Amino acid sequence: MTTTTYTLTLNIPESALRQILAEGQRIAVARQNHGGLADVAWAGIEPAQRTTVGWNDGGYRLYASDSPLAPGTHITQKAGTLATLGSSYVFSTAGSFGPGTATPASDTIEVTNDDTSQPVTLFGLTEAVFVNRLEQAAAPFCALGAHAGTSESFTPTGEVIVWLARGVRSGSIVDPPPFGETRVELSAQKPAVSLTYSEHQGRFVGTDP
Repeated sequence: MTTTTYTLTLNIPESALRQILAEGQRIAVARQNHGGLADVAWAGIEPAQRTTVGWNDGGYRLYASDSPLAPGTHITQKAGTLATLGSSYVFSTAGSFGPGTATPASDTIEVTNDDTSQPVTLFGLTEAVFVNRLEQAAAPFCALGAHAGTSESFTPTGEVIVWLARGVRSGSIVDPPPFGETRVELSAQKPAVSLTYSEHQGRFVGTDP
């Protein structure tokens, strides 16, 4: 399978950067995912005049967590396994994932929660991200609570959401931005996008329609 390398370039004019830093805001980057009900900041980045965010799609890990599904929670992982699209995994009472088995949905990762020791376990996906070409610790980009004895699925997409927020941390559950978010779609045909922060609009904008 061919792996696509994606790059998101974020530019902030110097005058806007001074104001953003004075307000204590950070750049929040999230990944759109069909199946993850919570908004999760995949990367929380200190603003600079030019920032590049990159990733090689397909290097997913499935995680389990006891963290509450609530805004402000920094997700702490208690177990994880490499996960491939088109596979299903079972999380056991022993606190570990079994080997993956094939599923009909080639673009989806499925998990079954067989852990009956507690009523709900948090699950989601992580993927490594590079900020200014430096690899960051792989952080969750989606999260969903699954009751014992139920199955849930995750379908990553190429849509990325960018906004400014105070104190945002990578791998934290966040409130969806009330305004000022920018959504861009990356794909194998369009693997790189450049955005510039607009002081007038209060958000990042691009030249693409």
